[in-house]
Amino acid sequence: VCLIQHLFTRVIPIPLPLNHPSREKLCFWARFPMNHETQSNILHLLRLLCRHFACAALSLRLTRSFDANRILTMACMATVADVVMRFQACDIPSPVCSHYSGNAEGPVRPFCFEMASFAVESEVLKFVDAELVAVRTRVLDYFGRLRKLVDDDHIIFAFENSMTLTEGDNLLIDQLCLHQGYQRGNYGYYLSGENSEILDDYPELETFRDVIFMFKLLMSPSSGSLPDVKPWRVVEAALKWKYDPTNKSLSVTGFNKVLNASFPTKI
Repeated sequence: VCLIQHLFTRVIPIPLPLNHPSREKLCFWARFPMNHETQSNILHLLRLLCRHFACAALSLRLTRSFDANRILTMACMATVADVVMRFQACDIPSPVCSHYSGNAEGPVRPFCFEMASFAVESEVLKFVDAELVAVRTRVLDYFGRLRKLVDDDHIIFAFENSMTLTEGDNLLIDQLCLHQGYQRGNYGYYLSGENSEILDDYPELETFRDVIFMFKLLMSPSSGSLPDVKPWRVVEAALKWKYDPTNKSLSVTGFNKVLNASFPTKI
């Protein structure tokens, strides 16, 4: 737990906001181009680190300071995943990343996932290190400015509200279908992987989905929503998704139980 926490809160830099005036000069993530291979590998490693961190964190007894570190570390992982997804690869740009960032051809706009719940939940977290408070501020600054650039109907992966597909989820998959020639409709099956055409061709979407879900799951304030505290194996943290067309909602299984990342938050 400490190793991964140190990596994401002290070693890997948090990106500057996309509209920061000095971003190209001061932001590590904006100074250098990235090829598709590197982009895919970073996202893949992020998902693996999420699994390892979740297993380790859910194997230890919870304290207020440990809860703060756990949530902040996952928020940093989600932030890194977001900025990597917005890269336009210098060799073979990913259509998923192009649509997510709003850089695809046509009348498209950027997408993002919501961080308002993190802002509220982290207000009362017990940080024992001032540097961790500064990291929280940088995460909120990044997403606060990003949220102003994204329309309400382009919010995706709102798992903290419900497991029902959002308008943004449907729009993102629909744009991919139009762009790449997949059959339109039943977007939940594409997102769950039960219809594996899109996730097979663009595994970065599956990786990104899992990272964001794990972040919002571990942010839950109720221990009843989390797996039991026990020695978990990494393979048990692998998420399995299903789509229910009747309720237009997703269900996720991991840690030998059905997981639900939704929780009430006063915003």
